[in-house]
Amino acid sequence: MQSFTYSMLLDPENKDPFYEKFLLQYSFFSSSNFILYHLADTASEEEIFELFMKPHGCVDDYKRKAMGMAAMMLEDNSPQKNELRGLYLDRLLLDMVKKKISSKQALCSIININEFVMLYATFEGAMKSLFLQKGILDESASLKEKNVIILLENCLGSQKADFLNILKSRSPIPTFNALNEFWLFFTLFRHLFFHSCGNITKKWLTQYSKRKDSLMTALNSSDNIVEIGMIFDTIENLDLIEEQLFYAQDRFVNIFRNYIVRVVESIFILNKDIH
Repeated sequence: MQSFTYSMLLDPENKDPFYEKFLLQYSFFSSSNFILYHLADTASEEEIFELFMKPHGCVDDYKRKAMGMAAMMLEDNSPQKNELRGLYLDRLLLDMVKKKISSKQALCSIININEFVMLYATFEGAMKSLFLQKGILDESASLKEKNVIILLENCLGSQKADFLNILKSRSPIPTFNALNEFWLFFTLFRHLFFHSCGNITKKWLTQYSKRKDSLMTALNSSDNIVEIGMIFDTIENLDLIEEQLFYAQDRFVNIFRNYIVRVVESIFILNKDIH
């Protein structure tokens, strides 16, 4: 995160509740991730590996809990204190050998995935609030992921062309179709993290291949050759192997972060110009 863009356009007047709410939420978890990345950068590979290994194998946390309660003259009758308990990090150790993943890379991947999930949830929540405000979505209705950009297009109405012009000036996204394909592409990764904890399945890989082709086709008409080239390069180099974990690198999350930020900023600029 430290080596890429993460800032947002500031609104000194704070007159747009939609934008202010998103900015406050985004700023909190982005700054937290910045701190986590700084701590990971300053720690040595050996220190991070030792911290990973600390809970590996047998852990006596429940025994220590029982001792603490006994010191307060309280009785702990939980069966866990007499069980063999701990964590297994065999998967990580295997990947460190087979995939040459360092402990620092593994830690940064977890930070990246957490940021991705927060970005996705914050954007989805902001869109739902906007659709409710504009009467595009009923209060009792749920917002389906696949419909987010379609509903945004409907919400903009006659302002679609103006919004797209703003977005094109700030990003490599040339059309609403490309905007939608971007969202659907990253929604697939959201499903990967939520439904299989990052473990790649054959079914998911088949869906990914289709989404990847659709996204690249949709972006081909963009004039922003440099940024499109960087996006294509990042996607082509994603390490996606069946029955293995996906380790999310910084460049992957940076693409999604920029996508979210630029869409929200474009909505804000459009509303600001109107009012």
